[in-house]
Formats: sequence, structure tokens, C-alpha cells
Amino acid sequence: MKGISKKTCLYVSIMVISAVSILLANQVYASTLDLLGIGWNKPEVTVLIKAGKGVTSQAVSDVETAVNDWNNALQTVAGAPSLVLVSGVKGADIIVHMKVGGGAVLGYALPKTISPFSCVLSNVRIQLSGKAFGGNLSSAGTRNVARHELGHALGLGHSDDPNDLMYATADSSEIFGNTDINISTCDISGIDAIYPLPTYCDVPNSISCP
Repeated sequence: MKGISKKTCLYVSIMVISAVSILLANQVYASTLDLLGIGWNKPEVTVLIKAGKGVTSQAVSDVETAVNDWNNALQTVAGAPSLVLVSGVKGADIIVHMKVGGGAVLGYALPKTISPFSCVLSNVRIQLSGKAFGGNLSSAGTRNVARHELGHALGLGHSDDPNDLMYATADSSEIFGNTDINISTCDISGIDAIYPLPTYCDVPNSISCP
């Protein structure tokens, strides 16, 4: 969604059997990635995973994998922070809340800046669902949703490319199947446009990718 800086970011699932999904798959999109205009001004950003009752250890491991995937991408961008998983603490820069249930919304991120007029993040709260339309997310699905929301937590908005990780919706194979949606070169270019975070918050609204 455009203009969602400092507001809730939703990752909503859709089923591939819908006519809309079929039409979208046949269209050619310009590759544009929106940026939220926010980011971190520290070299290390702590991440705490809080798993609700009934959340499996495999699901937690999938989120940890998503964090590691982002770290592999972040280390290719000079000035980008690294994500540090922590445990046994009450708070962290990014807190990932995992629940067993869920509905049409697979996850969301709530970024908070240090002041209303700043682009510097103070903390981000992420909520991840364990189900969609009554079905349990697969391991790949959990990783996909976690990667997407962590992208928001780093300052990325949504892409208009339906094949990109930061696209606003997901089809059934991406949430119930074994299809991993990896961090793209466009996503990394978005990170490169944000970091190091400019002193005067001069972050572009979007980038275009070939």
C-alpha cells in the first residue's frame, strides 16, 4: 500500500483459484518497490520471537530461518544493520508475536519511530498467523510471511510485482505449499536505497527495478 509509512502493514492471502488471481498472473507489471521512509540508525537490531501457546518449535525455527535469510541479504549492503536474535529478555527492537490461529490476514507489522516527525525506528511489532482460511501454514508459508513482515520492519513497502516477496498478497502455494519466496535483488536494492539512513531522512518514496 502506498503511503503506509508508520502505519499498519497487512499481508493478506488470496486463493489461486480465484478469477482475479488468474488474471493478475497473466498481466505484465512494472517492477516498482515502495519504501516506507523509515529505517534503523544502529548497526545491530535485536529480534525477539514470542511464540503463543500451541506454536510449534518448527514454526519458530522457520521464523529464525527468515531472520537469517535477511541477514545474508543485509550483509551485502554497506551501512545496513544486522538482525540479532535474542531470547530470555522482555523486550527487543523487533518483537515477533506468533499465534496458532488466523484468518485472511497472514501477518502485519507496526513500526514506531522515535518521534512523530522522525524516520528513525524505535521498535517494530510483528504479528504472524499460524492459519489462513482454516488451514495451517506450511513451513515455507511461515518463512514467506516472516520474510515479508521483516522486510516492512526494515523499511520496505509493497512491490507491484506479484512474484516478489514484498507483493501485498500471496497465493495458496506460497502459504500452504513448499514454495519459498526468496528475497529478491529488487528488495536488496530497496535496502540499499534506505541505508545508511540519511541524516535528514531523505529516503525515496520508491525505487524501480529492471
